[in-house]
Amino acid sequence: MESIPVTAAVIERAGKILIAKRPPTKAFPGKWEFPGGKVEFGETPEECLIREIQEEFAVTLVVERPILEWEFDYGGGKKFRFFGFLCSISGEPKLLAHSEMAWVSSDELANFDLLDADKMLAEALKAP
Repeated sequence: MESIPVTAAVIERAGKILIAKRPPTKAFPGKWEFPGGKVEFGETPEECLIREIQEEFAVTLVVERPILEWEFDYGGGKKFRFFGFLCSISGEPKLLAHSEMAWVSSDELANFDLLDADKMLAEALKAP
């Protein structure tokens, strides 16, 4: 089974990380996630993140560096390859695709009901 490439942005500002809550109309409603999305044909993971964050929050994203690459199987024949990047943004994010957003520390991530795949990235952020 081929993995679907997906990106996740760890957007940092003043020691906090931006997470967003999935709306009721999407898969896994009410779960919190690192924003990002599926990589389209001919697109690099970095280009995907820049496009997705512009569409979801109307801000300009700068991809700083890769943090983690991992695979996750949600079952039902869907296996994903995630690409997590440390990023920064210019401008104030607007809620265009999510129901809520929050700026949290890496320690506070455990207090949110994150998507199962995103828990791996959250753990990597706590590592020394």
